[in-house]
Amino acid sequence: MPDRLHPALDGRGPARGQGTIARSALRRWLVALVALLAVVAVSALLAPVEAMDEAALQIGVYDAPAQTPPSAIVDGLSASAFKPIEPEPLTLPGDGARHHWLRIRTELPQISDPTDQWVLRLDHAGVDAMTLYWPVATGLPHSRTVDFYYPRGTPPELAGGYAIALPHGLHGPVTMYLEVASGAQVSLSPHIAPRSDMIAAERHDLKMFSAIYTGLILLGLTGIAMFATLRDRVYLYFVAYVAALTLFVLAQNGHLYFVPALSSLQPLRSLGPSMLRCLLAAAIIGLMRPLLGLANGARRFDQLMRWAPLLPIAIAVVCVSGLPVLERPLQFLSCVVLVLAAGLCVAACAVAIRLRRHLAMPLLLMWVLLLAVSLLRIGVPLGWVPSNDLTLYSAQMAGALSAFLLSIAMADRIIEFREQRDRARQAQVQADNSLRIEQERRKFVEALHMGLRRAATGDQDWLAYRRLLDAMRLLIPQAGCVVAAYHQPKDNLLVCHPQESKDRYNALMFKRGVAFKGICRSQLPMQLHIDQPAADGIEMIDSQFAVLPLPLALPAWGVLLIERTGDDVFTLEELQLAREFAEKAAMASEEAANSRALRHSAEFDALTGAFNRRAVDFHLDKAFETARGRNTPMSVLFVDLDHLKDINDKFGHAVGDRCLRLLAETLSSRCGNADTFGRFGGDEFVVVLAGAGPDQARHWADGLLEASRQLGIDCPEGFAQLSTSIGVASRVHADKSVKDIVERADKALYAAKRLGRNRVQAFETLGNARLPEITGQ
Repeated sequence: MPDRLHPALDGRGPARGQGTIARSALRRWLVALVALLAVVAVSALLAPVEAMDEAALQIGVYDAPAQTPPSAIVDGLSASAFKPIEPEPLTLPGDGARHHWLRIRTELPQISDPTDQWVLRLDHAGVDAMTLYWPVATGLPHSRTVDFYYPRGTPPELAGGYAIALPHGLHGPVTMYLEVASGAQVSLSPHIAPRSDMIAAERHDLKMFSAIYTGLILLGLTGIAMFATLRDRVYLYFVAYVAALTLFVLAQNGHLYFVPALSSLQPLRSLGPSMLRCLLAAAIIGLMRPLLGLANGARRFDQLMRWAPLLPIAIAVVCVSGLPVLERPLQFLSCVVLVLAAGLCVAACAVAIRLRRHLAMPLLLMWVLLLAVSLLRIGVPLGWVPSNDLTLYSAQMAGALSAFLLSIAMADRIIEFREQRDRARQAQVQADNSLRIEQERRKFVEALHMGLRRAATGDQDWLAYRRLLDAMRLLIPQAGCVVAAYHQPKDNLLVCHPQESKDRYNALMFKRGVAFKGICRSQLPMQLHIDQPAADGIEMIDSQFAVLPLPLALPAWGVLLIERTGDDVFTLEELQLAREFAEKAAMASEEAANSRALRHSAEFDALTGAFNRRAVDFHLDKAFETARGRNTPMSVLFVDLDHLKDINDKFGHAVGDRCLRLLAETLSSRCGNADTFGRFGGDEFVVVLAGAGPDQARHWADGLLEASRQLGIDCPEGFAQLSTSIGVASRVHADKSVKDIVERADKALYAAKRLGRNRVQAFETLGNARLPEITGQ
């Protein structure tokens, strides 16, 4: 199977993120649910009135002072005193000083079921008191007084209206009088139907209210859980909106006053629902402001929404006063404020659409439809739309559905939070990786410089690439790695990990070396899939390889290979990192070799390979300070090659240079690890014997003299015999510097040359003897 190349970077651009996909799905869900809300609103307009076996009603109304006795109305007024009014809609203005009297006349047929009876049913409106009276002539007692705000004796069931049972067996022409006391405007729709039909209607109401309240409570608990988890204040605004909506719906239906914990709202009467209506308006604005995020792009509108909740809150505070004279104006004002709040949300969504907020369009449709169904509910008492369950309760159902839609929209906050968390986590991981890489980079560079400085000649490349492989194992996940460098046919290097894979990698380089060499010419890292079958006991290769050329001077070439099993490719960052470390290793090895060569040229004599004069002076000072500090002996020898000028003249300078090298090799072979020698200049060498006293130094010099007498060089002109003169001096306590020893050794050498050369002369044996003049070189 041919090798397959993989690009280091996919140039198609970033893939579409999960957050974007989730938000698109969220937007589609919102649009679908808003469409469902629109269908509900249209159905409310077109739905017919529920068919029940009802009796036709003739109703007249008469307003009387609150202190008027019931008998004066029921038995004292004629039918002409009551102003005829349509049963639907039956809207009564609020007036705390006057009561509304309704004269209801109907023709009741005989009910076939003797256990059944007729029931007068009215909407669950916010009346202060409502009582059904019968004329005295009928002998029927008046009904129990019903109070919307103090439902004493009323069963705590989710009823949708008042049900006043008429006496059993009542049929034929019937006239009854209903006294209604209300400080706020109320809307009633009287119906007289058999109890069996009323029970079915109440069951329907029970299911509807149960669904609305359960949904709102669950949404509120969900918002609390989200806030506890994410600590985002927008969820508190959502909880406030759901709570205000729930309390308002409960108050509007009269079920709020069955809850003992909320009995404090009873004295407010109609001002209680007005207050909750204002708080709902404030909660709506408070929620939409952070949800749309208009601070960036529409700052002025955002400031308007920031301060707009203060108006409904102020009206709610006024409602707490509980003044009866304020019931009607505050009821109207609270309705206006709620409509304005919904209109402000519509405008805010329109601005958000202009700013390209992704949820603005679904929210705009939602608020438009919610505003429409709210106006639909207002149109019922005005006679604009028919009165049925959908028109009466569509606003409540739409409010519950809006809370559900907003809870879905809040999921966008979760997506955003998750994206922020993922970005923060990714940034933290990247920061940790960068820190770890930087630490490894620093440790790698330090290990290279320290190790290569101490490495012996020839081990520098091996040590540098071993450090490289150790670093790659820590930074890049891998199955193995290898460095192969080829300088000359017999100067090759292969370093690998694990070590037991050396034969496997050797086989790989033997078979794929030409391909790797071609890749190295481009000096660009790349990835290569290699499928190589097993052969001669060597395991097969089926892996991904990162190929990193080493920057070696031509004709040399080298490569770093990092292996991964399977189809897991290398990232661009990993290739760049491996390339950086490979270049550092190769450059450090080259610099170490150059530095060693430079140091060698600065410290060693180019002809003999011994230390030069500068290095000799350094080692002399160092040996002297060590000996004086430790109070140990030290000796210095001056070795001179006799008659070097004559050798140059007779045999040529090349032979003279060979003689100097031969003497240097002899000195090197006789010096121990603690001894040092170097070329002091011309034909003179200096030997530093650390730890050697006068006797040891003399013995060492005699051995050198004997060895040098055996040295010579054959050449066409004859045999060039080597001869040396050696001066020896040892450290004494009076010496203040190494200069004192060097001067004595120099004098001893001068004496050896005057005494005939080819001999050893110690300074201590000179005494005051008069030396002859030197003749010749």
